[in-house]
Amino acid sequence: MERTTLEVIAPSVEEAVARGAEQLGVAKELLDVEILDEGAKGFLGFGSRDVRVRLALRETDAPQTTPTLEKPQTAPVASASLPQAGDDLLRFAEQNVKELLLRMKVTAQVQAAYGETEPGGETPVLINIHGEDLSVLIGRRAETLNALQYIIALIISKEAGHWVQVLVDVEGY
Repeated sequence: MERTTLEVIAPSVEEAVARGAEQLGVAKELLDVEILDEGAKGFLGFGSRDVRVRLALRETDAPQTTPTLEKPQTAPVASASLPQAGDDLLRFAEQNVKELLLRMKVTAQVQAAYGETEPGGETPVLINIHGEDLSVLIGRRAETLNALQYIIALIISKEAGHWVQVLVDVEGY
């Protein structure tokens, strides 16, 4: 049986758990919490990061939570206009990635599209970046690519008002 999981970014672990419980429509007590990034306060406000947690429904309570799991499944049906509203999100994503690359002095073509809807009902945004010699975007052990993907996800999620999964593909890497 697949577990329903959700990644949440917030200023504190408590707030992340509260937001995730609200999004999943379950009580906080029914969630397993895995801290992915403890965040950082930074120095004088610079370099601060929010906490990032992965929440999963507890398997032992799965039969009791079945009715609440139906709520998220109805959300995509209710938002049948998602592609129209999403087109704005895709344009926003494409524009911001282009601007970010411009500021990095990297010449590349950017395309944004929706990926396949995941079992939890979330649809990721796929960002494809094509160009010549984009190794600077991938970095050593894909560290730069992971950081770029995280930054883009933060920007897009802030615009959308909720966490949006973003996958960045640099020349198939």
